[in-house]
Parts: sequence; structure tokens; C-alpha cells
Amino acid sequence: MTSFQTQKTITPSSTALDLSKHTNYTRGMILGEDDLLQEFAYLNGRDKLAVRELIGYGTVCGLRVHIEQDTKGNYIAIEPGLAVNPQGQFIRVTDSQCAYLQNWLAAPGRRQELFERFGGAAPGALMVLPLYVSLCYAECETDKLPLPGEPCRSEDEVMVASRIMDSYQLHLKFAPPPAQPEEDAVREFVAWLRTVEISSDPDTLSLEMFEAQIRERFTPLSPLSPLSPLLPLSPLSPPGNLKIPAAQSVEYLRAAFLMWTTELRSLSGCGDIPAEECMLLAKVNVSLVWDALTNVWVLASPIVATLDETQRPYVLHLRMLQEWALGNLTVSGVAGPLSPPASPGITLSGDVDGPLENNIVSAIQNIPVVPTLAAPPGDGQLLAFQTTPSGGHWIAVDPSAAPVSPITDVVRHTAKTYSIVAAGVVTCDGTSGNPNYNKLTAKAGRGGTVAVTFADYTQPDASFMYIVKVLPVSPNEDGALPLNVNLGAFQARGFTLVLKRLGISVAGGNPELIAGPLNDDELKQVELMIEVSRYEA
Repeated sequence: MTSFQTQKTITPSSTALDLSKHTNYTRGMILGEDDLLQEFAYLNGRDKLAVRELIGYGTVCGLRVHIEQDTKGNYIAIEPGLAVNPQGQFIRVTDSQCAYLQNWLAAPGRRQELFERFGGAAPGALMVLPLYVSLCYAECETDKLPLPGEPCRSEDEVMVASRIMDSYQLHLKFAPPPAQPEEDAVREFVAWLRTVEISSDPDTLSLEMFEAQIRERFTPLSPLSPLSPLLPLSPLSPPGNLKIPAAQSVEYLRAAFLMWTTELRSLSGCGDIPAEECMLLAKVNVSLVWDALTNVWVLASPIVATLDETQRPYVLHLRMLQEWALGNLTVSGVAGPLSPPASPGITLSGDVDGPLENNIVSAIQNIPVVPTLAAPPGDGQLLAFQTTPSGGHWIAVDPSAAPVSPITDVVRHTAKTYSIVAAGVVTCDGTSGNPNYNKLTAKAGRGGTVAVTFADYTQPDASFMYIVKVLPVSPNEDGALPLNVNLGAFQARGFTLVLKRLGISVAGGNPELIAGPLNDDELKQVELMIEVSRYEA
């Protein structure tokens, strides 16, 4: 079920060793194979236990998933990176991987499986098929060495792998990977906790009632319930108006995290090794159309494929969390969920001023907001900067009253608009010269392709189209052959150009104009003058 390249032979690891034991080295002891394997199993098991229980699992860095297109068709690309799976194993992908959707769909039995899953349809009917990209830990044997053997044994029988190398598998499947209860549990518990209001009102929950609410919301109803810290309840919200006292908010939150650690998380098996070695990278929604001639689902033309990474687990390292916490100390100290108890007599000053327990935003970057003590802005109003003789202030205004900047770079027609959205001189190594409008860039790819994008690029749809004008910039060198430039395709992050070098061939006896590819170094040195206009349909 996998179409990603660079596949390797997988060897299941041994499960017969006791991960709680390590070898007791003693003088005079004769060590054998079992002793060395046991020592490795103990150390490796402790490493994985520390990672999965103290850090978690998910993408650590890289492993970007994106959809691209070349002459062979649309493909799912995955960049190199590092991840930790639910068992606590590190998975390193060292090379870029790709899976062509057309090849995947054409695999033996795939179209029959589609028909069995989704049946047939009317001619030309469209269907969005969800596919799931998952990354799994694997091992492969390597570095074979000969062992002493008996006579009449083949070379294969006396060769054995001297090393086991960490490896991986990438899968593209109809069905998603098994459930990720730890990831879902963390997300839902934090989301629920954020809905709890920290209030100075006298009508708040006691600590015992707060703990009871957590147990009622997250503890399984019976011993037959799945061993998961969370129940699939919907909608996600506290029962009633759940408030805790601001003066004791730290104490309440400590109690909530203590319950998570000692009661809720242990419901899924504290310290147990999960069976799952795979983790979700992305969900890819692909458009299919029913072909009435062959009675099968085929890829729609043009192919429409979108990415969904909302359920993808990932891990932030401690330096990132430390910097985030330090950068948010001011905000959380004023009004955030982890604010300390209010201290009488403390008054804030600056953009936020007033008593600590009843402050107000009176300015933004030292520019006053007026009127600070009046009624809140009305429905639909906007916060706008207004120039005054004293410098200016922020004020709530109606959108209809807001000044409209004059438009100087668009051509307007009766029912349509044609506007210049990007322009400039760019080099295909990703650098830009002057002039350059709207951060236009071009970067060389493979096979003579160049990826072009700009600041607010969006992929064209039925509501608008881009008009692209391109001229190669001459290097002013004698004998330089001209370039041929064609538009490739509009993609999610930009559009592609296909560049070829024109030349003359006399192989057949008569001069003939031919086009050949540029090598990577040549392509990166090409300068292009590009103008992109947007035409509203």
C-alpha cells in the first residue's frame, strides 16, 4: 500500500527480552549473545520510555508535505526531517520522497478496491477521496559478515547481518493510521481547560467541585470503556458557567495538572509500550471522477488535491517553549489564564493602565485609544488611526466612513477588473533585483522548471485568472543562444515556468530549430523580466 520511493527491507525487532533488566557484569562471568542483547534492550527501552513519556511524539523538524506537479503528473512530496513515533523511537528521513498519484491509483487491484469501497456513480460524477500519509519506524539488516559454518552450506546460509539500521516506511493509504489517543487527549484536555473562566466574582466553584467537574468530564463511565483519558463528548464545553476564583487560579490549575498526571493519563496505560509504530503526517483530499466507459474511478483532470494537517502531531523543543513563555510573561501577568493572584494596591501604567484587577487598554504603541472609558464599539465598527493636530489617536469608526485610498495601479472596466499584482526583474537563483514589486521571486527547480511566486499569491479559481508576461534578460554576450519560455502550471504556492535553450540542428542536412534543456547551473543564472496581472472573471 505504499508508493513512496526508497523502500527498504523491514526486519521485525525481538520482543522476547525483558526491558526492566540489565546485565550485572561480574569478574569471571562469561558473556554470551543473550547478555549483550539484554543490555542493549534495557538501554534502548529506557531511551524510548523517556522520550515518549516525558516529551511526547510527533514531527520534530522538517517532513514538510506538499503537492507538486511535473511532466509525469501530480505527486505528493515529503521533505527530509525527523520525528518521534508513539513508541518513542526516532525516525529520520534523509532524502526527499515522492509518490505519483496516477501511479498509485494504477497499482494492481487499486481501482477494484475503490469500487468495492465506494461503488459506482453516474457518468462524470465527482468524488473527493481522502488519502492518508503516515510515517512508520522500521529496521533493516545490513553489513553482512560470514560465520563459521558446516560443509555444504551455501554462501547465503553462512552470511549474517552484523548491524541493524534504523529505517522508515512511508505509506499512502485509504484508511487513516490507528487512533492517536495521547495526542487527542492532550488537545482536548487543554481546550477544555481554556474554557474555564478565571473570575473575581464571588460565585465561583470550590476546589473540590472543580476537581469533580474534571472527573465527570474525562473519566470513563465504566470498566468496559476504552482505556483512553478522554471520552468522545460533543460539543466541547464545560457544563454550565464554570468559573474559578482569580485569587486562587494557580492553586486550581496545579490541581488540574496533578489530576491529569496521577489519574487521567494513567487510564491509557502508564509506561506501557503502544503497539503503534506509525504516525500521521497529512491527509490528502484527491478529486476522482467516474469513467462510464471503463466503469472505474479515475483521477479528475485537472487533478485537484488539497492538504489537511490539522490532526498531525508535532513536538516543540524546550528552547522554543522557554522563549514563548518569557515573551508572554507580560500578557499572562495581566489577563492570561496563568495570571497570579491579584495584589491590592498595584496599578499598571503604559498601554495598559489602571488597577491590576480592573485594568484597561488605553493606548497601542503609546498612541492613545479614545474614548477609553466610553461604551464599547458598536457592531461592525473598525479600529482606525485618525490624525489630529496633536499627533493622532485610535478610534472606532463605521466602515462606510473610513477613508478609501486612491487606486492608481489598476485598469477598471464595466463589470471586470484587470490589475497588476507583481512585476520586476528576478534571477532564477531566488534573488531579486530592481525594480521589484510585491516581493516577486523565481527559483530554479529540476528539468528546466522555475517556480515563481509573490507576496499575496493565491491559486486561481473560477473567479479570477492570472496573465503572465515573461521576457528573458539578455546577458549581452556574443553567441548567446535565445531562450524559449512557456507557462507550466498554477499551483498552491505559485506558478511554474519551463525554460529551454533554442539552437540550430543540421543533423538531417537542413537547418532545424530545436529546444534543449538547461543544466542546473545555467538555469540559476538566468534573469527574467516578469509582469503578473490579475483578471477578475
